[in-house]
Amino acid sequence: SGLPADLISHIAAVYRREGAQAATELVTDAIVSDLTCAGTIVEVQEGLARRRGAGVDLPIASLAQSSMIPWLGQLVQ
Repeated sequence: SGLPADLISHIAAVYRREGAQAATELVTDAIVSDLTCAGTIVEVQEGLARRRGAGVDLPIASLAQSSMIPWLGQLVQ
């Protein structure tokens, strides 16, 4: 993920000790941005290309709305 191991361990420990709500409070917008691809089709393609370059072989896609289904073909190129 590129996130520091100690940060991941800390979030996991808080999750085990205090639950999901407490752990989610530790996940910043920057962490979400680092782990996800969002935006226009071009922005998502660029994000996926960066992740592929970093070794991600199987990205998982979740579309915000059904009108975005045509994007899927463009994202796998």
